[in-house]
Amino acid sequence: MGDHTLGVTAEAVKFCLRHNMTDEDVLRNVVTSSLCHDISLIGREDKYSSNLETLRKHPRHSVEIYKDLTGESDKKVINAIRSHMFPLTPKLPKHREGWILTLADKISASTDLFNVPPVTPEERDELLEQASQTM
Repeated sequence: MGDHTLGVTAEAVKFCLRHNMTDEDVLRNVVTSSLCHDISLIGREDKYSSNLETLRKHPRHSVEIYKDLTGESDKKVINAIRSHMFPLTPKLPKHREGWILTLADKISASTDLFNVPPVTPEERDELLEQASQTM
């Protein structure tokens, strides 16, 4: 799960940088939502009885963990995490951060499936460093 989460984060940051979305709030929200989007999957075997239940419930549970961990409740981060499984779940992203996370998650999940990382570890580190410099 860690590699997937870092891949999603790198892909989302890459998208933002490529499209000149370097506003500090946007990047912070994209990075935060990317890092937290699947956090409830830690120990999923003990939480969910099936893949379908995991698919349906983990976004909501990840929001709760995000709030507990950070003490924050940014509506754009919450919506991005909650809606990142769209279109597999009906929750629609309302903000660009949500659309970016949804896209990055699908790209990363697809590359995970074929065992081809979306970016090399070096590219990932460079992208995350670039993002941290703008925040």
